[in-house]
Amino acid sequence: MADPLSQREIEVLQLIAEGLTNREIGEWLHL
Repeated sequence: MADPLSQREIEVLQLIAEGLTNREIGEWLHL
């Protein structure tokens, strides 16, 4: 069984589900 997702991973998946681009996600997460 896979390890549970970290809070950051959950945030990224939620952003992807909302249709954000990689660039937008990077800006959202301050990368």
